[in-house]
Amino acid sequence: MSSAPVLAGIGVWIAYLLLLPSLWMQSMPLALLAIATAGGYLALGIGYYRHELYHVYYKPFTKPLYYLTSWLVFSDPQVFRIAHPLHHGAVHTHDDIEFFCAGYAEDRARRKRQFLFELLFGNAAWELHTLQRLKREKRFDRPQGLLSFLCRVGLAGLLCGVSTRLTPGSAKAYLAGYFLTLWWGAIVSRHNQWLEHLGIVGGGTLEERNLMTRNLPDTGLLNRLWNLYHRNDPREHVLHHTKAGIHSRIEPFPLPVGARFTSVAEYPGLLRQYWRSL
Repeated sequence: MSSAPVLAGIGVWIAYLLLLPSLWMQSMPLALLAIATAGGYLALGIGYYRHELYHVYYKPFTKPLYYLTSWLVFSDPQVFRIAHPLHHGAVHTHDDIEFFCAGYAEDRARRKRQFLFELLFGNAAWELHTLQRLKREKRFDRPQGLLSFLCRVGLAGLLCGVSTRLTPGSAKAYLAGYFLTLWWGAIVSRHNQWLEHLGIVGGGTLEERNLMTRNLPDTGLLNRLWNLYHRNDPREHVLHHTKAGIHSRIEPFPLPVGARFTSVAEYPGLLRQYWRSL
């Protein structure tokens, strides 16, 4: 596919970041409402574009846009690039580092602690933990990581500077709005991933494990709203695991026989069940 949707999404995200400080300075409650609605939706969109660029669904400029979308949500592109192939290859096993911390099976305190941190800070907690893990395991390129960090800080500083030109005195409002939006986006993104995968561990072939992924059908208002907010990612999520080479959110195909389904109403029960199992 053309990279035009990615470029448009980046433009809308930047416009949101630059306009939010003005709203914040006029009415903090309205700014918080914007963060919980438009902000989270746009942050998720950038995250999904980053994911889809990793899978090379968009061309050209795939690699630079992958880095840019990562930096725009203050994420290290190297962490996701290492972890995501393991998610696909080791899905629903303890080797999937997108869902299971180091020593998960043996260290009950660690897995409970990780769950609570992710509950409070979403994917930001997962990325920080995984970054440290990859460093310990010598799978993380530290010079590249430092360069990425400087790029993220520089980009955030540049946009903050533009914001203060547009709305004088808005630096603190920009930083508050930016990091609150990232926090909210990280929270809702993690909950969506948990709805799809949390607590599922199985043996068997990759094809059998792929079928364990939960899907959220468009049945009922809550399910439709969740799917809308998450760009239909969970609606037929099993398709992404059975045929990752096809952008199934854009070109859906029939669900495989045996696909599993869930609902938003069932999700709190899934969380309670998982917590009790830790």
